[in-house]
Amino acid sequence: MIKLFHRGIIILLLAVVFVNIYFAVYPYYFVNKSFGEKSSQHNNGVSFTTEKPEVIDIHKLNEEWENFLSLKSQLDKKKDIDVVRKNRLNKSRFQKQRKTINVPNLKFIRKSIPISKLVKTTKSLITNSVNMAPAVEKDNENQSVKIVSRIVYHVKQESKSKSTIENKKFNSKSLKKWLILIYTHLHSFEEWPNLPKSKTKGYFKNILCKARNCRVTYDKSLFKSSDAVIFHERNMPDPDMLDTLNSLRTVQQRWIFFTSENPKNSDIIVAYNGLFNWTMTYKKDSDIYLPYLQYRVLDENDSRPPADYDYSKLKTMSTAWLVTNCNFFFRMEYVRLLQEYTDIHVGGYCRDKFKNWINCTRWCSNENLKTYKFYLSFENGICTDYISEKYWKYLELGLVPVVLGGSDYNDPRLVIPGSFIDASKFSSAKELGLYLNYLDKNDTAYNEYFSWKQKYKIWHPTEEDWPFESYFLCKLCEMLNADLPKKTYWRLSEFWNEYTDCEVLEENLKKSMFPENFDWEYPNKREDERNL
Repeated sequence: MIKLFHRGIIILLLAVVFVNIYFAVYPYYFVNKSFGEKSSQHNNGVSFTTEKPEVIDIHKLNEEWENFLSLKSQLDKKKDIDVVRKNRLNKSRFQKQRKTINVPNLKFIRKSIPISKLVKTTKSLITNSVNMAPAVEKDNENQSVKIVSRIVYHVKQESKSKSTIENKKFNSKSLKKWLILIYTHLHSFEEWPNLPKSKTKGYFKNILCKARNCRVTYDKSLFKSSDAVIFHERNMPDPDMLDTLNSLRTVQQRWIFFTSENPKNSDIIVAYNGLFNWTMTYKKDSDIYLPYLQYRVLDENDSRPPADYDYSKLKTMSTAWLVTNCNFFFRMEYVRLLQEYTDIHVGGYCRDKFKNWINCTRWCSNENLKTYKFYLSFENGICTDYISEKYWKYLELGLVPVVLGGSDYNDPRLVIPGSFIDASKFSSAKELGLYLNYLDKNDTAYNEYFSWKQKYKIWHPTEEDWPFESYFLCKLCEMLNADLPKKTYWRLSEFWNEYTDCEVLEENLKKSMFPENFDWEYPNKREDERNL
């Protein structure tokens, strides 16, 4: 009897082991045997289908993520626009929050988007994500990292490098024809300066572009057929109009955010989140880098001034400064300090706030300014990479710019080496003032700041070359021909941000170069404050 009991126990244990082995091995056998077939699984009450990982299209999942993020952006667009409308008349209070709106929350659903579309897209996203997960982890770890990065960062990077664009050969006759629409004015110009004065420009001809199979138009009726649309930030349509245009655009149409101003003088950028694909600004990390001016190396056909030319002759005055923005306080106070140690003549709207002021406005005659040796090229915003006409204009007039800004003035891409004096490199206003006095009395040392004229020239192309605008149009045409995968700045307000791009640099600069006994607190900015 006892032996039978022991045998029964052993048989029962063997049965349990067999059952466990069967259910552990059977699913893998079933999947491998049923290649191409679909089975139904359930996870937390959600039903979806699975297929063999090897047949999953990774690019399809990329598109699903792009569509999903786009849908999320549209869902909360109404909330963003309402916030902008309430704060548009009080810009300073809105920007003092120093925050950017994150990728829109799904709980804010616009009435114009059917809930069925949301459910269908979300379900498709979940299905493809689950199906593809094993293949991504096992077979393509790099692709998995790229997919995750699309969620983490505010913009998906182009997969093709700049070298791909630069090395590509363009044949205008055989390539697709691209249409570029300039949608907004450029300040007060309906048709941008230095571009042909016509509603539609023919394909690029007789210009120095690598790609010439693009044409430019101002005709807004061609919006839907345009491959790229350029918006100037200072002339941007209102949020309602942008929302309407966004609903009409094609999937492959690129929107370009263009500005030459710094973020301190920009509108409420959060309203543009999720709309633009490329950026075109003075920042070096822009998709299309567009500095205010550029310089070139002299070639054998360029004339050079005599090596011993005296640039100090006919210059009877020391330093000039024309200023009309009276609310940039630490710049104003620093110049007052500097006037204690060197002779500075101040003109412009704010001239009566200084001693030694002159009756010279912003549009003062260039001939009057040519009698000065130095010009205070102090930017209205201490912002990353920002260098304006305050450097280039007076350098070209023959003055030595004394610069103060947020750029790296040691970067030869931004300024001409050896052509300027960087105020931030001096420990105090007194040290800078004494150095200017030294140069004023020492012509040999002063002339050293013009040695660059033997090597370089400020670049002023002819109208046939399309100056300023031509550079970005050539670059834009090349990018269209490169057929780069579409990307979107879901958080343009992080790329173009007054706090991170300007105010942080200003605070650091004040701490490093200005006396501690000054109170550098800023009053609230006026709504109508603009740089002039």
